[in-house]
Amino acid sequence: MRFKAQTSKYHDRFLVSYLHDITFNTPIFAINYNYNGREGVLYVKQENAGITGQVNDRIALYWLKRFKTTISANCLPQYFQGDEFMKCSLDALLDRLSRDNEINALDSFLLKDRLRQYSESEWEDIMEEVHCSMTFQEAYHQLLFQGIQVDAFVSSRVNDGMLAAAKKYFGAKSQNIKLGYITNELVSSFVNIAADLYQEIGNCEITKIISFFRTQLGLNIGPVSASNILGSIKMQTTQLQGSVFLTTLVDRQDDAWISQLVGDRCDTYHMPDLVFAGYSVIPATESAVSLL
Repeated sequence: MRFKAQTSKYHDRFLVSYLHDITFNTPIFAINYNYNGREGVLYVKQENAGITGQVNDRIALYWLKRFKTTISANCLPQYFQGDEFMKCSLDALLDRLSRDNEINALDSFLLKDRLRQYSESEWEDIMEEVHCSMTFQEAYHQLLFQGIQVDAFVSSRVNDGMLAAAKKYFGAKSQNIKLGYITNELVSSFVNIAADLYQEIGNCEITKIISFFRTQLGLNIGPVSASNILGSIKMQTTQLQGSVFLTTLVDRQDDAWISQLVGDRCDTYHMPDLVFAGYSVIPATESAVSLL
């Protein structure tokens, strides 16, 4: 079954610059902190503008600039519906491939996987190209526009596509830009959310970071993003003092739930070694608009 959203009313507005503004155009947060008595600033790139709350926003637009039809699972959990709406609103045609007798999302996803035209390795290459041409180009020029040169980028091994893209993009800019990899076991343990998560994270360092972003910035982030930030701060204060560090917020489906779980109880998480002193926002600039 083919489905297309009624977007004719807004069709004239769907230009590259407009699509970029509503899908990307994300800010960079300059976070001021004090860690073990050492002050520093960490630059944190927001991955997406929050249309669906998924990192796939960038990938969807990249894909739709090249194809008009995408395969979509028919039985979708509620939190995926926003993603489907966004694709249709960008004037995409969705081929619904699920059978009428399928009653759960798993069957839909399995059928979609059997019909896809790209292997895992090819998909990783696509991810790399998306982040190279969009995420890092945007972030690099945002900072450059402010007269700031990136010295190091830090990310988690959970997001291999981003790491490969960072190596390719920043390597072409300068061989002096360092890449840091977060290998904290804490990251892997939170990919699948456990029922007793609250007890697990109650005494972790990352809870203070999650709470700070929720209360001060109004952003729901999860353990992966918090680990990126914590790892960047530790590297910046111990290995490359005075260097300009950049990291990203990795959007995951369960981040909102985790953030709400941690809630506003920042005072209950005793972590005197890390103090956030404030933040400023670096907006996206015209020079940072990706060439799609």
